[in-house]
Amino acid sequence: MDAPTVRAACPNCQTPLRIPAAWAGQVVKCKKCGSGVRVRSGAAPIPQPVPQPAPPAVSAFADMRPAAPANDNPFDDPPPAYNGNGYTAPVPAYPYPVPPGAPAVATYPAPPAGYPYPMPAGYPQPVALPAPAQVPSAAFAPSEATAAHRKGRPYRRGPDRMKYVWIGVTLLVTAGLAFAAIHFAKQFEKKEKGGVETAGGEPKGGTPSGQPVSGGPKTTNLFANNANLPRRFLFIHISNYLYLNPLTSSAMIGQSRGADLTRSAAIRLSYEWKIPRDKENDQLFLLSDTASPPENRMPMRDVLMGTYDKFFETSRAQDRIMVYFGGHVLTIEGKTYLVPIEGDPDEPDKLIPLEDFYAKMKACKATQKVVIWDVCRFNPERGRSRPGSEPMSEETAKALSAVPPGVQAILTCRAGENALEFYNSQPDGPTKPSVFGSNFLAATRYVSDKSRNNSKEQKPDDPFPVEEWSKALAQRVASVVAVEGKGKQTVSVVGSRPESLVAANKDETMATRFEYPPSPMSASPTEIGAIASEINLPGIRKDEDSGIAGFPFPREVLAPYTEDVSLQTIRQNKDKYPLRIAVLDAQATIKDIWEKKGGEELSLREEFVGPSSDAVKKEVLKEQLFPARGITKLESAIIVLESVSGMRDAEPKRWQANYDYMLAQCKARLAWMNEYDLALGSIRTEVLPTLKPGQDGYRLISQEKMKVKKEAKYAEEAKEIYQKIIMEFKGSPWAIQAKRDKAQSLGLAWQPFSSKAATEPPTQ
Repeated sequence: MDAPTVRAACPNCQTPLRIPAAWAGQVVKCKKCGSGVRVRSGAAPIPQPVPQPAPPAVSAFADMRPAAPANDNPFDDPPPAYNGNGYTAPVPAYPYPVPPGAPAVATYPAPPAGYPYPMPAGYPQPVALPAPAQVPSAAFAPSEATAAHRKGRPYRRGPDRMKYVWIGVTLLVTAGLAFAAIHFAKQFEKKEKGGVETAGGEPKGGTPSGQPVSGGPKTTNLFANNANLPRRFLFIHISNYLYLNPLTSSAMIGQSRGADLTRSAAIRLSYEWKIPRDKENDQLFLLSDTASPPENRMPMRDVLMGTYDKFFETSRAQDRIMVYFGGHVLTIEGKTYLVPIEGDPDEPDKLIPLEDFYAKMKACKATQKVVIWDVCRFNPERGRSRPGSEPMSEETAKALSAVPPGVQAILTCRAGENALEFYNSQPDGPTKPSVFGSNFLAATRYVSDKSRNNSKEQKPDDPFPVEEWSKALAQRVASVVAVEGKGKQTVSVVGSRPESLVAANKDETMATRFEYPPSPMSASPTEIGAIASEINLPGIRKDEDSGIAGFPFPREVLAPYTEDVSLQTIRQNKDKYPLRIAVLDAQATIKDIWEKKGGEELSLREEFVGPSSDAVKKEVLKEQLFPARGITKLESAIIVLESVSGMRDAEPKRWQANYDYMLAQCKARLAWMNEYDLALGSIRTEVLPTLKPGQDGYRLISQEKMKVKKEAKYAEEAKEIYQKIIMEFKGSPWAIQAKRDKAQSLGLAWQPFSSKAATEPPTQ
């Protein structure tokens, strides 16, 4: 029968223990936490003793767990000591006897040869066995300093030390990587400052907007330094005309508009033509109303004329110069004009005669002169919301081709054609770069990328290779139009360069970088902004900009429209200002219909893909709730405005103009809402144009003629009010806005298209 046992509990973890009764008065270790337990003498044995297993055999690597850290507990173990053959077992810090037959010292074999780590500190004793007796050892004889240190700070066992070693190693590696990154960044910056250009003809560090230019070879391709090349480039692009159809200056990705393309296009062309771009000799001049500040400038008549005047005047005899003009030209009564941003077709005397431009270019001393006419621009994906995008007339083509001697002109389309634009066309397939903005400018990118590895080094005496370049562009432009099925667009070159050119002279002072002419003097932005806030409305279409806050108005023009009381005062005294309240309420109604709601931008259906299935028809039926509600709200606003019409003449000029403008807007938008409702209904009734091969959807475009009959009268009434504003408040913000809106086409039509929309925003 086995020896009797006594019951005990660990004082540390309260684990129940069964201890041989013969060990009374001795200290044993808890099998769970390793704490020492002393068995009291005279403890009652358990009535039914539990058989005890034999102690397990000790193995050199049986248990790698470390013992608990040393502290003031008298039952803690000191660290092991190395005796030359192996590690001694922990020596208890308490002088208690051990049971008979227990070994005095447990010896473990030495670690294998080459073992890189110290052995763990000690091995736990067999469960329920007492610790071995204390054995003096010279190997473990801590000094007084060590003992004092350990009393205040527990001894750190092996695995604890390894944790801090790994932390230290990690910190050192991180610091090394950071140092290396900084070092290589500085080296890269030095290389850039040394004049290295990247593959694909990109500007150093990518485009100014921070987006790399797409396309081009993947390997580095170094070009000769352009600093000594006698070349200059003037890039003019006008997008947001007041009275004419806007130009496409950004891509459309789904319902979102991409970044402005004009500045990146100018930079790309300047690298293609090796225009000097050094800080001390930057010969690229950009005039664009859509470029990011500070290069955003209003291309008004005086600014536009003054810019090309200074460009021609500051060019040297050895210079090869190029001018790009992207915008509208008009031929009125046999005379052709360049149209500035505020150009009014009804006032040709305020436009810029083409003959003036050609005369200044002829007088320029430059040895080679090239002008690119990217005009008569039209985006078939947008339509004509205003005049100005008609095909080029015979008179216009003839006038542009009448270049002075020694001048070459590149025309991006011929008589009867348009220079096409696209929001996001993919004639080469969905995996290839898109065509966006000007088809011509997109072709320059395509040709540049295709011939990049075969491009010849440009020498200072070399001319612009206009003929070769234009021939490649003509092929690309025509192929894109053919794929899109949008008619024809033909690129041609007229004129010729001189037979001999002035030799380059690097010792001559570089061409002067001139300052752009300032915009006309204007009243304070605060005053103009206050008026703009009273007539500012969201555009009917998402691609239509409304508002004239940035337009310069002379102080004398705005003097008759001085504010008498604030809008806050008007709203607080509704009974005193019923007409003004009606105007403000009408403005709020329009904004409520068209502006963002719940943080999301209002989305109108402007395209759909696939057949008009039952599912599509149900979806469109729900969408028709928008025009239905809008029509009701606009009709109510018109009733309220007309009810206070008798009070108009008693109001100051500012509120007479506000009243007329808001009434015209409500009527024009009411007509458009009915037109939009009819366009949605045509999807449900399947009254749609026939799709051609390759076409799988429809896009809603603007057109002058409206399809609605009865409701079209509101559009005519609005035009009459606009004309009244133009005549009565001539030159004022209301007159300019009214003239702009009067020219807007309110008709809508579904046009077939191919829905090969890109998933990533393109870059130019």
